[in-house]
Amino acid sequence: MERIDEQPAVRGAFAWACALAAGSGAAALAHQLLWTRRTVDLLGAGSESAARVFACFFLGLALGSGLGAWIARRVRRPWLTLGVAEAGVAVLCLPVVFLPTWTSGLWTALGPTILENGGIAWVKLGLSLLTLTPPAVLMGVFLPVAGRAVFGKRRRLGRDGLWLYALNTLGGVAGMAAVLLWALPALGAMAAMWFTLAVNAAVAAGCFSAHARFGAVREAGEESAPVPLRRLVSAWVLSLAFASGFLVLASELAFLQMLLLAAPLSLYAAAGMLMTVILCLGLAALATPRLLRAAGGPKGLLPFALGASAVATLAAPVGFHVLGRFGLNLFEIGGVGAFFAVLAAVSLLVLGPVFFVSGVVLPAVFAAHGERAGNERGQGWGWILAANGFGGFLGAELTYRILMPAAGIYGTIATCAAAYAALALAAAVQARSRTGAGFALASAAAAVLAFAPVAGLPSVNPSVPVRVLHGEAGREGSLAVIESAATGRAMLLQNQYMLGSTAARYEQERLGHIPLLLHPAPRRVGYIGMATGITPSAALQHEGVKRIDIVELSRSVARAAEDWFVEFNGGLHADPRVRLWLEDGRVFAAAHRGVFDVLTGDLFLPWGPGEGRLYTVEHFAHCRAALRPGGVFVQWLPMHQLTRGQFDTVRAAFAEVFGEHDVFTAGFEPHTPLTALVGWHDGALDWEVVRARTAEARPSLADPVLRHAEGMALLYVGRPPVPYEVVSNTLDNMRLELDAARRRIGGGAPYLTGAQWLELRGQLANASATPFSFGAEAEFARSGERIARASLRARGGSEARRSMRDLVPEALLHDPGADWRRWPGPDPRYH
Repeated sequence: MERIDEQPAVRGAFAWACALAAGSGAAALAHQLLWTRRTVDLLGAGSESAARVFACFFLGLALGSGLGAWIARRVRRPWLTLGVAEAGVAVLCLPVVFLPTWTSGLWTALGPTILENGGIAWVKLGLSLLTLTPPAVLMGVFLPVAGRAVFGKRRRLGRDGLWLYALNTLGGVAGMAAVLLWALPALGAMAAMWFTLAVNAAVAAGCFSAHARFGAVREAGEESAPVPLRRLVSAWVLSLAFASGFLVLASELAFLQMLLLAAPLSLYAAAGMLMTVILCLGLAALATPRLLRAAGGPKGLLPFALGASAVATLAAPVGFHVLGRFGLNLFEIGGVGAFFAVLAAVSLLVLGPVFFVSGVVLPAVFAAHGERAGNERGQGWGWILAANGFGGFLGAELTYRILMPAAGIYGTIATCAAAYAALALAAAVQARSRTGAGFALASAAAAVLAFAPVAGLPSVNPSVPVRVLHGEAGREGSLAVIESAATGRAMLLQNQYMLGSTAARYEQERLGHIPLLLHPAPRRVGYIGMATGITPSAALQHEGVKRIDIVELSRSVARAAEDWFVEFNGGLHADPRVRLWLEDGRVFAAAHRGVFDVLTGDLFLPWGPGEGRLYTVEHFAHCRAALRPGGVFVQWLPMHQLTRGQFDTVRAAFAEVFGEHDVFTAGFEPHTPLTALVGWHDGALDWEVVRARTAEARPSLADPVLRHAEGMALLYVGRPPVPYEVVSNTLDNMRLELDAARRRIGGGAPYLTGAQWLELRGQLANASATPFSFGAEAEFARSGERIARASLRARGGSEARRSMRDLVPEALLHDPGADWRRWPGPDPRYH
């Protein structure tokens, strides 16, 4: 079968195909970015979400490319087919758009049984495949069918197919940038998804217009018999395409975790790095024709590209550590634009060589396959893309589930380098190239010699003055147990965020005690977040508590708490009252209804990817539903990581669910203040209950402020009015996470510490309707505010401490059972 020579009007078809390929790529990778954030509501706020999106995305592309290859020789109206496929993408993305709504009801309907029997993992896998893979299948149809539309005598896969692939890839970079830098910040998550669906609609309209302009593909002669795949595409070509997809995705996931050791934990950092990687892949495809001419064709180029990929993959982590020793810092650079400029420079410097040379491999494979012209070669192109996509799917899944847990971040990178070196040797043998074989042998030798040193690189900055007791780096990122004079023993996440420390042990215990002292008779209590286990261990000291449920997302964190903090968390893992759930906090809360007397939310990083969900209206609603009648929910907030506007949007979300609510603080130290929002299922704060509970718990508690109602009153801020005028934080607007991430990477955020916190505390107290049963507690609450102000001045001399002592209730000062090492601030007794 031979294609009729192109008419002048048809010559413009390739230009249309290039423009539409860029638009389709923009929509596809914009969807991928938004899915990575959206599926957090399904999979939890962990690295599994990103890995699962990558896997489902590439599986869908693989299936779609295979489908496109199968129909390429059969379809006579490729432009019409492309338009229908792009419109289908928009329709099939709707379940993802509304995912938070229907998954919330799903977890509630399934209940805690699905968490207990392990079935939730299969439910999540099935839902991921059902929601993410179908639209990705239609995305994968584009390039093979576009090839059917344009490949012929004048258009060849080995040259023009590379342009289509490169523009599709670079369009993806533009789509991600538009969503990340404009749509998400300006419109929120929901509207950004609708914007991306509109791009799909525009591409579909362009395809329909192209159909009206260029019509059906005209054939000369009869339809030829189908060509078997083994004759259409060689096994070697398919194997290289598969290996390229596998190694690019495996190394991409590992390098992403590596760079996050030095970049803020935020959506912006991860997405910015991903954009850099895809940019390098697109530029590599554009450069491949020139490289092919220089190397004398695909057989000459492939051994060098694969060998160079091995060397560059080994060099990247070494370069990253060299930059670290020279003070690499991606925090508080001075603006979002400056952050992205520095991030792009670092990513290009460290990762650019890796993904440029490895990005040459797949286009070189296209060229190897497309040395002859014809639409038949366009059909074979689809099978190559399918093999590459399936390799990406397996690369993401196996890296997340096997490689990184077993070998860590750097061991995974070294393994990828060794695989590239092995492929380089195989390509040299296939090409019968002595020069290529020599280069491949050199890269293999480098992989052998550098494997152990690269795999053994530390994940904790060696210049930091701490002793590393334990470290692991895998699918959940980097976690280290460290020890220093300043922190005591602590958990360090991603080389930058402290999950808890023994130096702050008494404050962390207080976070667990305060909620329990607000309820008249807590029997079953829950803690969302575990960290070192010190906060939930507070419940062990309350005899009336019969069941303690703790949910923790990270298996590594739970294991480290058991292995390294048992002497500080009361050995809660071994206590028969304790049940540990390894699950996402929002899923956990949604699955439990009407079971908890007290439910406590730990401190969550406002800018952490997905963690802002735990400060949303939707999550607070599930927490309220999880309470028994008379139950209390307490959400702790890290004020030193929040601005006034961010605090207000969280409080507005809390008030939208609980209405009137109370505010407590964990202590008097104004530099890292921790604040609690307290909401009730159907009750209210009762100071007679607090007085009875502190008396009941006094024999087992040593903290001076927790042994008496007067001490609890010192920590009471007030009951401020509901902030109706403030926009609440929701899953759809991502208001907190996006703003907190921008402030974090931009630097100079006016966080609520020191004088700023004291000013806010005073404003909340002055606006409050204080629900005291008699005036003494009201006076003690005002004394608590004055003690906090005196604490700020306490380092300046004894006068401030003397004024603090005068404000402390006599019941506390003369309590022989009080341990004043636990006092939440400078000791007021000495001056």
